[in-house]
Amino acid sequence: MTEPDFDAQLQAFKRFVLQTLKAANIAKAEILYDGAGTNADIEEVNLGDTPFPQSTPITMPAHGECGETRTWISLSDLLHNFATDVVALHHNPDNEEDAFGTITLDVQAAYVTLERCQKIVHSETVEV
Repeated sequence: MTEPDFDAQLQAFKRFVLQTLKAANIAKAEILYDGAGTNADIEEVNLGDTPFPQSTPITMPAHGECGETRTWISLSDLLHNFATDVVALHHNPDNEEDAFGTITLDVQAAYVTLERCQKIVHSETVEV
């Protein structure tokens, strides 16, 4: 068996996260991050006017070729992990300096967007 494609795993993870949010009656989530690649820091997770539900373990059953059951201690932990995976896939630290942005999960539309802003490093030397 070959190693499952990371993007395919992320798509399955996205469907699970959206289903979990829908089951918790959460319409939208926004996740702010700063950094790139595997060095991204999740700055904030916002559920709009909806308070975070009580911390209860969340388990994602094994799926597809991945065959791995995953468990998180809370919805916040699940969303942090999802955001880290999204940033790791869409920000290659080899060709980007650094970045920040927002991951928006629209539960009703079953749609996830990543708005990223690349930080530009500029320097110059001036004779005085």
